[in-house]
Amino acid sequence: MTRDLNQGEAAREAAADWLARLQSDGVQERDWLAFQAWLEADPAHRDAYDAVEALWLEFGERADEVQAALSPAGKVVSLSARRRTPPWLGPALGFAVAAAAACVVWLAIPQSKPPVAPPAAERVFQTARGETREVRLEDGTRVSLSTASRISVAFDGRSRRVTMNDAEAAFDVAKDAARPFFVTVGDRTVRVVGTEFDIAHRDGRIAVTVRRGIVDVATAGETAPPVRLVPGQQLIREAGAAGQQVRNVAPDGAFAWREGRLVYDDATLEAIAADLSRYSETPIQVEERARSLRFSGVLAIGSPEAMVRRLQDLLPVSASNGSGSVVLRQRAAS
Repeated sequence: MTRDLNQGEAAREAAADWLARLQSDGVQERDWLAFQAWLEADPAHRDAYDAVEALWLEFGERADEVQAALSPAGKVVSLSARRRTPPWLGPALGFAVAAAAACVVWLAIPQSKPPVAPPAAERVFQTARGETREVRLEDGTRVSLSTASRISVAFDGRSRRVTMNDAEAAFDVAKDAARPFFVTVGDRTVRVVGTEFDIAHRDGRIAVTVRRGIVDVATAGETAPPVRLVPGQQLIREAGAAGQQVRNVAPDGAFAWREGRLVYDDATLEAIAADLSRYSETPIQVEERARSLRFSGVLAIGSPEAMVRRLQDLLPVSASNGSGSVVLRQRAAS
């Protein structure tokens, strides 16, 4: 029993150390990889980290109550400026003090309720067909919007929330442990503190790709633990599918659209045509016989006509003008 308690305490101390390390400005890719290895070494490590992170978030949310409970009258010291980088969050001391602070809150103000945050004002950002846009949010988070995309953003004192419908966006989220960042996309919710990732939500298909940091993807209405993604992982949920797939990828491919390229790995022609249609005022359709054609490679983003010509060079298809659309048909074998 004593050994189990010691092991649990050691895991919590290590988890607190990792939380502080990953929140620092100097965190690098090797740190995330080392953290991933630590998480996977023992299921208890994941449990300990989740517990420490949850405690820190709770403490951040209720910092004003802690201040009111602990500060002597007339000697009020603001805690809000210290929420982003808590000086007490060290390897072992961090967890001990955080736990003590949480206990003090519970004992000192057991009847109090968390303050109700004022309703967050919602802002909408969008792009037209063929347009991309860079947005810097009030917390310093950078969002890159792909073509024909629309997102809504609502921040308050407790959380930062983004809703995506038919859209693709790359996020570089500013660290703020007291206000987690949530992205609602279809029936999935992506939760992060500070990281870089891309989300594509097109025609009911969801793709979440992580380049830096860690994200959790939860399913609305389910009690199962969220799926945790680390750098180089991608979660795919196909429209109408019951489950989802997590795979290892080269994450730069998901961000290539920001540099004027579309990268495909065994993609169907139908999916490619849907992408190209978002750059064109004229829809691009695929005849039934050609829908099974697949493509791996890179398309340079340019005029819709140029991209269709490039497809004809790379695949056995021909393009013709239909009734208000461009139709791709499979060429007969010569």
